[in-house]
Amino acid sequence: MLRLDPDMLAALDELIARQPDPKPSRPEAVRQVLAQALGLTSVS
Repeated sequence: MLRLDPDMLAALDELIARQPDPKPSRPEAVRQVLAQALGLTSVS
C-alpha cells in the first residue's frame, strides 16, 4: 500500500491522462515511474 498526498496524486493522474490508450492504472503508472527512475526499464 502506498499513500500519496493530494498534489502527488493529482500529478500522477495527469501523467496517466497523457498516456495513450489503454491507459495504465494508478499502480501500473507508479511501477513505470519507479522503474524509469531506477533505470530498470525503458518506459514507452
